[in-house]
Amino acid sequence: MATTLEVLREHGPAGPAFWRFGRKGRQPLLDAIGNPRRDAARTLRRQAGAAAP
Repeated sequence: MATTLEVLREHGPAGPAFWRFGRKGRQPLLDAIGNPRRDAARTLRRQAGAAAP
């Protein structure tokens, strides 16, 4: 994960000021340090719920 002082000054620590390697664009800190396994599990659960009759 990376950022610059200029971007932090512009957006603040809660704004989209962080680049996470392997992802496109900047993200807020909590999204940038998110848990990809948890996110994938949530996506699978949502898809399974949408496919249920």
